[in-house]
Amino acid sequence: MDKVTSYIKECETEFMQLLGLTSFPIYEIAYKDISLSVSDEQGYDSLGSAHYDYKTGKHTLTVWSNIHTLGEVGKQTIFHEFTHILDDETYVNKDPEKYIANHGYTEYHAAQIGFLKVLGVKSIKQNISFSMSDFIDTESGYMSIQDYVDAPLLLANELIGHANFPTEFKVLKDTMGVIFNYFGRRSICKMYSKDYQDNADTSTIEKPLTHAMCSFLKTYLIGVLTNQQIAVLGKFYKDMFLALVNRYHV
Repeated sequence: MDKVTSYIKECETEFMQLLGLTSFPIYEIAYKDISLSVSDEQGYDSLGSAHYDYKTGKHTLTVWSNIHTLGEVGKQTIFHEFTHILDDETYVNKDPEKYIANHGYTEYHAAQIGFLKVLGVKSIKQNISFSMSDFIDTESGYMSIQDYVDAPLLLANELIGHANFPTEFKVLKDTMGVIFNYFGRRSICKMYSKDYQDNADTSTIEKPLTHAMCSFLKTYLIGVLTNQQIAVLGKFYKDMFLALVNRYHV
């Protein structure tokens, strides 16, 4: 077994321990290089991604070919992507309608799980507490938890602020994903932070979402969602996203 595969399998074991899982979906591993051109064009490039083929049910985890050299920091990305694999297997199960609807929830959920990994949580059953001024080591560098939570909101603001936003379907989808990442990190703070203050400026993301939609998300996305809540969020997301696709003609 090569070093990257061994590293990913180690992540899989730790991921299952965190969530108390006894099994995990089968997936293939693919490799990528970090692209400066993609980063310049999109404003970011990720260390990894998960793809689900809803026609065949096949999962593919694509990671940077040297992600194993990042140690615990690289595992944050893999935990995020493992959550997508788990959610697609659980809530989509080869249904193309549910594949669209699940996007908002799985980005929210993946951000929650990735945050727990950043905090060094080994099991969701353990007691969790932190301050927003605590510092953590992340894939984006050493920063305060406050800055870590704000990061996806700032990225969403930047993407929405680009001329002719959104330039294509992928940009719109990725931007919605980043917004739901923000709400996922925010929810962990609302559950476990000793001093979180929910006063972030969301006026920029309200431009595509509207104030009413954003208010709903602020109220709804505050913790661990039940299956019924996930279904409600799925319908909301699907209707919202298709409306945005029609509005922006992408």
